[in-house]
Amino acid sequence: MAGIIKTGKYSTFQRDHKVQDGLVYCAVGYNGTNVLSSCESYNPEERKWSSIRNMNIKRTYHALVSARGLLYALGGIDDDYNRTNTAECYDPRNGKWEYIPQMKTRRYGLTAVVLNNEIYAIGGNDGSNPPSSVEKYDLDTKTWLDVPSMNEERFGGSACVVDGLIWVFGGMQNRSFVVLAMESDSSSSSEEECLAKKAVALTYRQRKLRVWVRNAFKKKDISSCKLIEELAIGDREMCFRCMRMTSSGLEHLLCLVAPQITKQVTNYRKPIPPEQRLSLTLRHLATGGSHIS
Repeated sequence: MAGIIKTGKYSTFQRDHKVQDGLVYCAVGYNGTNVLSSCESYNPEERKWSSIRNMNIKRTYHALVSARGLLYALGGIDDDYNRTNTAECYDPRNGKWEYIPQMKTRRYGLTAVVLNNEIYAIGGNDGSNPPSSVEKYDLDTKTWLDVPSMNEERFGGSACVVDGLIWVFGGMQNRSFVVLAMESDSSSSSEEECLAKKAVALTYRQRKLRVWVRNAFKKKDISSCKLIEELAIGDREMCFRCMRMTSSGLEHLLCLVAPQITKQVTNYRKPIPPEQRLSLTLRHLATGGSHIS
């Protein structure tokens, strides 16, 4: 039966969780103001959160995995908002975080899994582009090794291990596309599994952008006073929303007040046109907004 448990001590997001020895570990994140280094553990039997030692550095958008009784935190963004390739592990027996060798690539928004005593750091973002590269950490030799890259770049994806295969799902490829496909690692798979991997189709769906440009704003060289005219003629709905007045009413009012609000042209500067003065005034009276909005 589903239930609700009391949240931890810290109100955070962009953090990671893992289960180890019957405890749920919550490792750092972002509280809306600062990147944190604090960590907690939750005991389901006692229904109680407990603080554990902080990480060596503050990080968020990182990956957290459990292997051989230890927790491993990989990559992320530090408190200076720099992408990092640092990694560290937590030993519940002595309650200490210790650094391990750095990854070869700076990554945040990555995902990670454990397979055959090796930790795989998958995808993420290096600060410029979401990489398709993958690297693994050998728990015996304590070294990072390159492995074949994924078919596609992925940021913020998910991964799991099933029957000796690493399956990677979803994630972002850039600001406009979402990766819907899944792929698997077949470096240690049979021929049949390799063929199955090749049979997986990769599909994409372009994200529907909520922000769009009205026709009157597409003209890059249009002046502010000319913009009001364009709205009044070509986008009457937007004109009414901005000034709470129809285009015909705006034109009539401008004819009445233009002589009183028109300023003389001088050698020092050009005056603000009466159309712009009126539109700014109506905008403020109608919505409380200023010229900045």
